[in-house]
Amino acid sequence: MTAIAIFVSLLGLAYLAATDAKRRSVYKQSPIASRDWVIVSRAAVFLPGVLFLVSADWSGFTIWAGSITTLGWLMVAVSPNAYASAVVSISSLIEPYAASIQRQAIQLNARLRSRLAGQRVDARVTALEARVDLLERRLSAVQVRERVNSAE
Repeated sequence: MTAIAIFVSLLGLAYLAATDAKRRSVYKQSPIASRDWVIVSRAAVFLPGVLFLVSADWSGFTIWAGSITTLGWLMVAVSPNAYASAVVSISSLIEPYAASIQRQAIQLNARLRSRLAGQRVDARVTALEARVDLLERRLSAVQVRERVNSAE
């Protein structure tokens, strides 16, 4: 899961680095007119870290934060002209791991679904137990009334 989080964050960082107007002007490139995906890419950068914190996966958060910091720094240290060839090299390196990443995503989905199903079952069991307690109290009250009525 950590590898997926790092990959998603790097994609967001890559988009932000490629479309940043100040960075493009330093390298004498024309600014990109439309930056429609800025909010999505910022979410892609930070959302994995938030998910690690929410799930209390401290080791995953630490690995993710260190990797994103280091790889993000390396990404922006490369000029945009050399960036295109680096992207091609990186994509050829990542391609063999695509099946593993997809398998991890499927396993994560299955784990999340089972947790949600478990929470639903727990909530239903708790509600049923409360209902049984209420019915038992009502039954005991009825039995007490019957004893009182039969004693008279």
